Amino acid sequence: MKSANAISDSLGVEYAPPARRADGKWHVTRYADVARALREPRLSAERGATWHTRAPHPLLQTLRRWTRAEGAVAELRGHWLALNDPPEHTRLRSIVQPIWTKHIRREHERIGALIQEQVVHLAGAGTVELNERFASPVSLQLAAMLLGLPLDIPPEIVRALLDIKVLFGTIRDASARQLAQANHMVEYVARVIAHKRIEPADDLISALITAQHNGAALDDAELTALVLLLLITAYRTPFYFLGGALELVLQDAHSFEIFRGTKSERALATEELLRVTTSADSTERIVKTEMELGGAQFARGETLYLNLLAANHDAAQFSAPDELNFTRAPNPHLAFGAGAHVCLGAGLARLEAELVFGAIAEMIPQMQLLAARAQSNHLSHRYKPAELWVRV
Repeated sequence: MKSANAISDSLGVEYAPPARRADGKWHVTRYADVARALREPRLSAERGATWHTRAPHPLLQTLRRWTRAEGAVAELRGHWLALNDPPEHTRLRSIVQPIWTKHIRREHERIGALIQEQVVHLAGAGTVELNERFASPVSLQLAAMLLGLPLDIPPEIVRALLDIKVLFGTIRDASARQLAQANHMVEYVARVIAHKRIEPADDLISALITAQHNGAALDDAELTALVLLLLITAYRTPFYFLGGALELVLQDAHSFEIFRGTKSERALATEELLRVTTSADSTERIVKTEMELGGAQFARGETLYLNLLAANHDAAQFSAPDELNFTRAPNPHLAFGAGAHVCLGAGLARLEAELVFGAIAEMIPQMQLLAARAQSNHLSHRYKPAELWVRV
């Protein structure tokens, strides 16, 4: 059994007032502070991806044109839903949220059928690496199906989906290879959108093309950025969550049994797995005006690093926080953030998890964990196994 402060003890997370670290950012770890910051209107989500468009200095425009790779990515800066504040964020979210929610509900049966099919293929496969053989393809196929993308998404696009800092522009020292990879993904999605304009289908991309807000449709950059964000959300959120959650569940041979229980029991178990793993482990905010939070004072322009994973393991909020308690209630975790920027992929991740664990419990209850290799010892990789070897 893990101690209640396992994360603090083993990885040096201190539950104390926000403190400035060597990276120049204020690190926020306590649940109460993180929860407040996520809902604080004096903190801005605009960072990285918007500074180019908010202050288009001629020199920066020239630098953009030096490489073709930078060009396509730069065109989307300032249009990312996740990196915008109201009213722009409100406008974009009011367009995409109802369409996204409607499609997930409508495709519930197809989502279940696809997961069942993948679990059947997994059964009897012997020794397999579960991320490559199951978690990644399931998440990718579901994302493609929901958006209306071809199911055979090229491997280079999949790799780019795991390197989104370049795409969002929140990294300033990207290599030529990274830029080219991100640019290729932008162009891939743009081509799909262009095709859907000519031959619309009954899918999410086609619905976004015709969607309007106060009589105005999305422009090309907004549409491309939204489709890319949905692809990233629909693939990365379930993929990272499934890997970490499967590792936890497989550590106890009886854990799968909970997913044979009632709907409410399955829902409680899913929320606890979300809390413990917290696949989106952190986010950042920029101080818009001088303010105080958690006993610390912040000046305009300073950056707050909100540690969601640490907050979800704060003993001041959760009793025995590093213990997997499938009956924990209430469970106000921050795995998907909170406030206006709560993760779009939350509903899909919850649905996918319940269906995946339910199918495995029914068809492969004998699945055994053989070995798991972490990406690194960094806190953000604690519940994101790079390799998860099992016997089925």
